[in-house]
Amino acid sequence: MRNLPACASLCLLGFLLGMPAAAQLPETELASRLSADAAEFLSRMVGPGRSKVFVVVEGRPVQGGAFETTKILVSVVLDARLPDAKVQEVRRLTPDFLRMDPERGDDLAILRAPLVPLWKAAFLDQDGARSALRIGAAVMTGLLFCLTLYLTGIGAMRALAREAQALRYAGAAAPGAFPRAAEEPLLLSGEIPGLAEEAPSGAGPPALGRRFEFLSGKEPAELAPALEAEPAGELALLFAHLAGSRSELAARLFSALPVPKQTSVSEILVKLKAADPERLAALEVRLKAAVEQSVQGSETLGRILSRLPPAQREVLLGELLSRDREGAEAAEASMFTFEGLAGLKPEDLRRLIVSVPFQDWSAALRSAPSELVERILAELPQGARAMVQEALQAAQPRDKVLCARSKILAQADALASEGQIVLQRPGAGPELL
Repeated sequence: MRNLPACASLCLLGFLLGMPAAAQLPETELASRLSADAAEFLSRMVGPGRSKVFVVVEGRPVQGGAFETTKILVSVVLDARLPDAKVQEVRRLTPDFLRMDPERGDDLAILRAPLVPLWKAAFLDQDGARSALRIGAAVMTGLLFCLTLYLTGIGAMRALAREAQALRYAGAAAPGAFPRAAEEPLLLSGEIPGLAEEAPSGAGPPALGRRFEFLSGKEPAELAPALEAEPAGELALLFAHLAGSRSELAARLFSALPVPKQTSVSEILVKLKAADPERLAALEVRLKAAVEQSVQGSETLGRILSRLPPAQREVLLGELLSRDREGAEAAEASMFTFEGLAGLKPEDLRRLIVSVPFQDWSAALRSAPSELVERILAELPQGARAMVQEALQAAQPRDKVLCARSKILAQADALASEGQIVLQRPGAGPELL
């Protein structure tokens, strides 16, 4: 009985040696390939060393020697210092990238753990590196300052010691006599030394409240109709308030008004002595409601035309141009088409690509210009690129292609409104003087 564990171990070792290598199994090989692609994908999304991925594939052989996948289990470990928004982005994009199907039983588990030491995490992005450099420069400056103070103090102590020794030997002063220190300035009750001087007269007033914040993200031309509908006296209150906190915004809005309206507002503004807070609050409510409920017809038409096929779009623009040239030009100036994505900057295009599921790119790139297709494919990870290239070989329903392109353009508009990317529209650009 004592030799039973040893015999069992030998039998188990012989059984394992007789098994085929696990790497030769189809599910193991597929899991290894998916793990490598997912690791590359996550490294580009969250940064090197800030993620780990483990993929388990379950399947069964079918007729003809093929292999059918029955379940994919994915475990992703993300660095605990990643923001929640980036974690949610990983949770949303990873299933699309690995073609996971919840109905099949596929499952994605995301865990958080400190993968990167704090000192090393500071150098993973440019902002962290700059912060580390600033801290290092501050520490070096502090050390140099302390060293300068130390050397200055040592020099002063030595000079004082030499002077005391000379006085003692020369007998010029009585023992223990030292020069009288300078008298301290006379302070009144409640004063603090060093702060008794008069406060500078140029101190600015306290910052005003952040009223009318909704005006900051709008173009002056978009706000002009709502401003023109207000009486000149109400606009004088608005510009008096904005000039104290956001003078640049006040100037931009004032320049968008017609000259007669500018003159009327100026006449009242010159004589304005005080602002009524209740009138100012009522004006803010009215302007906010007018801005939120306003409809820009040319921009709405531009968004609709941007999502149509190029041939149909050209026909409609031609018909509209023959009937209303000004309206057609306004709609065309506000358009940003799917083909216009080829003109995005590389960093803007990469930011848009990772924010859209790869399945939408597979449908949207069908029959798209070759220049745009090549740019998109060049930015995709290897696994996603193969998936999109394979999907491009098959015909897609027209409605599916248009729907995918509409989703991508909507995401591009959302990123542009947040200031993350820049969309160059035909009529966009600042006014040139």
